[in-house]
Amino acid sequence: MNRQVRRVVPWIVGAAVGVLLVLWWSWGHPAQARPGALGEPDGLPTGPMGTGSLHSVPLPGGGMSDGDHCGTKGYHFFPVPPGAHAAAAAASSGRRVPGPQLVLLSYGGGSGLPGKVGPYRHQWTFSISFGLGPGTSRTLSLAQPIGAQGVAVEIEGPHGLVAGAHGLPASLHGATTGPDHRLAARSGDEVTADLTLPLAAVCPGINARQVEKGLSGPIDAHNTVIGQPPYRLFVSISDPSMGALRAAVHAPVAGDTLTGDNLD
Repeated sequence: MNRQVRRVVPWIVGAAVGVLLVLWWSWGHPAQARPGALGEPDGLPTGPMGTGSLHSVPLPGGGMSDGDHCGTKGYHFFPVPPGAHAAAAAASSGRRVPGPQLVLLSYGGGSGLPGKVGPYRHQWTFSISFGLGPGTSRTLSLAQPIGAQGVAVEIEGPHGLVAGAHGLPASLHGATTGPDHRLAARSGDEVTADLTLPLAAVCPGINARQVEKGLSGPIDAHNTVIGQPPYRLFVSISDPSMGALRAAVHAPVAGDTLTGDNLD
């Protein structure tokens, strides 16, 4: 297994916090390749194929797949609020943005990844880590285990949804439990969450390894990213407290859904 180091991403939790992203992969450095007929890179070794159904089915580790939306463009289990991407991009660049933030810290695929436990410990999965913060001096309060309906993940390519699930469980680190039994993320706390997306959430006939490669933008001979990735990863949670906090601090984004994606 090779280790790759991603760029430092400022994470807004009241103030900018530099996070060094260390991604573990089951393959080497991504090679620059032209898109194939399905928008996937040509010339890459064959990877594990999606074992999902074209129906929404329960996943062994919890949650439901989005198989009934395979190939759909623009599908999100939690509708993405207008302006969410612009606000997330501003926060990731180090600018202070009022209101709660969800920032992707790392994502990658493989089997036998360090620390993997549970029903997928011997299987190939997408592993995703993200950070949460109120983006203000106030406290972000969430229903347990994380948001009222768990975590939703979608991966969309040039021809629509290629993987997705909702109600996913996540391991949360750094949050406290208040007297109301809700999770609390305060300004200055480093709150992170980890989850896995199994092959059963990847649409049938989709090469999961090629999709994972497509989550990174193309690079030149100097390993400089020169464009946006052909595949877009969305991670979302939803809770009424998000909308209330946004309204209280006059955030530029409204609504109860908090979303992060892999675009810069």
